[in-house]
Amino acid sequence: MEIKFMSTLLLCLLWMSAASSPLQPDHHKARRFSGGANESVTVTINLQQSVSTIGPHFVGVTIDSRRVWERWDSLDFTSKKVQNMARALTPTYFRLGGTMADAMTYVLGSATDLPESTVALNHSKFNMTEDQWVTVNEFSRTVGWDFIMDLNALKRNADGSWNPDNARQLLQFSADRNYTIAGFELGNEYESYQSVFNTTLSPGQLSKDMVTLQSLLAEFPQYYSAFIVGPESGDGDPAHFRG
Repeated sequence: MEIKFMSTLLLCLLWMSAASSPLQPDHHKARRFSGGANESVTVTINLQQSVSTIGPHFVGVTIDSRRVWERWDSLDFTSKKVQNMARALTPTYFRLGGTMADAMTYVLGSATDLPESTVALNHSKFNMTEDQWVTVNEFSRTVGWDFIMDLNALKRNADGSWNPDNARQLLQFSADRNYTIAGFELGNEYESYQSVFNTTLSPGQLSKDMVTLQSLLAEFPQYYSAFIVGPESGDGDPAHFRG
């Protein structure tokens, strides 16, 4: 079941309101929970000492890349209500990414000018238009979120290396408009490539591609210091990161 964007923000706000309630001054709190017919568990919490402290960006929001071609119009980024709720979540990371990020081409022009074969909305290839990219970045800028973009890792050269040309076009377009992008991700859940895209990407090649991405960001002073997140694994199998 997919939760609408506005509803997700509202749920986050309600959660934060509850989580921000001050702790009671008790030294310890104990609770007993019934774990079954003949089992109970006692949990003791020390409220005088923290185990660790998380950073201010502990809230993150992701819009799945699939939404770029599936029900994009249902996301009203211009809604004042959504923008006001979004501002209340700052500071937060806003990621556009997911499985279909590795099928996405960034088209910096009118989608109506593209050949039909290019704009076909299928699971092997689809486009993110200039208007969509502008909308996401303007929203992020307006509400003060820190944007993270999941780049297409399956654009490959003949030798199997990552081809950064389309990503370079996207960065140039963004730099010309002074868009702030906090971080970049290259690809999504590499272990699923075989089942979703009928291809594979070795850990060794992935490491080389990360170096290529780092070199690409160095071409743009505005994005030179942007962080790179990943590699990402959906099942956590360490075998995907060896070799």
